Amino acid sequence: MTHFKIASLRLARNEQQSEGGFLAIFESLRQAYDIAVEMRIPDGISAVGPLYAQFLARGQAFTPALQVLARVDEACGVLADEAGRQRAADLRQQIEATQGGQA
Repeated sequence: MTHFKIASLRLARNEQQSEGGFLAIFESLRQAYDIAVEMRIPDGISAVGPLYAQFLARGQAFTPALQVLARVDEACGVLADEAGRQRAADLRQQIEATQGGQA
């Protein structure tokens, strides 16, 4: 989860405004998410996944973003986190709407 903390600090400093900052945050989120998935850590997936999905969608990687949100939904189900499931569903709708506007 150290990668997630790094990404959070960079976001707090608005580093995502530059291309280099965006890519650094994206890479930290990707690593944090991949570790959480590989180690099957539902609270890690549910914490990192929504932000990672937003970064994927911002880069127009809509299908991977939706796949991440599906995993977030599963993780939140394991954790009995209905609010987390609702947040994932809301993000999914936003991304699907954006994706539809790109077609």
